[in-house]
Amino acid sequence: MTALIRETISSAAEIGSVDHLGAGFAVVHRGEAGLWLLLHLWLAGGIATQTVWRSDLGGTPEFHRADPTLMACVWELAVIDFERRAWMETVMSGASLETYMQRRLPRGDV
Repeated sequence: MTALIRETISSAAEIGSVDHLGAGFAVVHRGEAGLWLLLHLWLAGGIATQTVWRSDLGGTPEFHRADPTLMACVWELAVIDFERRAWMETVMSGASLETYMQRRLPRGDV
């Protein structure tokens, strides 16, 4: 999973398709229909990109790009909302990127 994320970030930078700010977040979620991996990168202006992958349940995960019309399930949206608020309260409010990176979603159900 980590290699897939690094490869995606590197590829985007190499081809100039995403001028990200060097920050983002990933969500891994075992859902009813599969194992999901969502990658979000922050761009200037408070814009977030999203790439979604899916793997079948059971066995070693083999992630493949999901249908590009898919966004997130209700549980993943809680994580996305936390990250949105963290980004607004830190970087967009003048705090450092390091301050954003130190924010953590409290443990528990979302």
